[in-house]
Amino acid sequence: MKIKNKNNKSIVPINKRIYFNFSSSDFKIPLVTHIKYPIFLSALLNRINLIRTEYSINSLVRVFDLSKDKTKAKKELTKKGGVYILWCRNNGLFYVGSALRFFTNKGRLTEYFMASRIKSSLIGKSTKVNKNLAKSIDLYSIQSFMLIIAEEYNSEILTKEFIQSREQLWMLLYPTLNTSLLVSSNDGSIMPEKNRIKLSTLTKFYQYEALRADNVIIKGSEKLIYGMKELSRTGVKSSNNIIYPIDYNSVKGHLSAARGLLWKDIFLFSHYRLPEGSVINITNLNNSSSTGVWIYEYQSREFLSYESSVKSCLSKYGVSSTHFKRIRKFGLEFKGKLFSNKKLH
Repeated sequence: MKIKNKNNKSIVPINKRIYFNFSSSDFKIPLVTHIKYPIFLSALLNRINLIRTEYSINSLVRVFDLSKDKTKAKKELTKKGGVYILWCRNNGLFYVGSALRFFTNKGRLTEYFMASRIKSSLIGKSTKVNKNLAKSIDLYSIQSFMLIIAEEYNSEILTKEFIQSREQLWMLLYPTLNTSLLVSSNDGSIMPEKNRIKLSTLTKFYQYEALRADNVIIKGSEKLIYGMKELSRTGVKSSNNIIYPIDYNSVKGHLSAARGLLWKDIFLFSHYRLPEGSVINITNLNNSSSTGVWIYEYQSREFLSYESSVKSCLSKYGVSSTHFKRIRKFGLEFKGKLFSNKKLH
């Protein structure tokens, strides 16, 4: 059934709702496979207040008009994360999401202002933005949305598990743009493995081992990896079946340098295919530098993480640009850490 207007054009399909009990929650999770009714902003805000009362949520609700309040929102939500709602004034549909960071480094809301991210989601090359939401943003622009902050917290104390549990509670609003009302799922269920691999192959690179004394790539050691996140999830497996855990930032750091960087003095990650028998010049690799920053524990020189740019490093560690230049140039300690523009070992 569809609602028709005077020009016989469809306004919005009516929805179906399916319920099932979710073992880790005290409330039922609604699943939806069809777009639901549009809603007035005032009615949506009333629903939000009812949930706040029912679940004793003390966080104040903020409302920003993205056609004029983007700068204000970025300023007031700096270093904040939580649960947000995007309501479109053109079609009355809305989306519920959560973010460890709203607008700061890798902020979730920033992606909705990136035309490239919207386009990639529409054509199926990315899942960064919900496809239903991307369609509305593409059709009406992000400026046609109202941003509602249902809950907010300091980003430093947030964990993914906690923030997703809060997002799941707010699914009681029955958002009309979410593909599923079960958090972290697609098409009403967890993404099938074959679909996940299909998406992840969009970014691939090769992993090599250099175990021989002459640093020649071992025959048959080439491995195809389905993206950096996939590698950080599965770990790196050597030719003698030892699995080495590796975090996402380490992978980024060892891929960023123009000539690549050895990891564990065994593995070389490369976006480009290297023929078997290639000789790895360890001296050149270890002296490689990039625009990024390697962060180490100052006393032990234990590698902690990699930041792809100085700007992201300044934001993450709360250091001024002038002071950062000084401590990196002279190898000074800052909050128990050492910052380097090249891999130390």
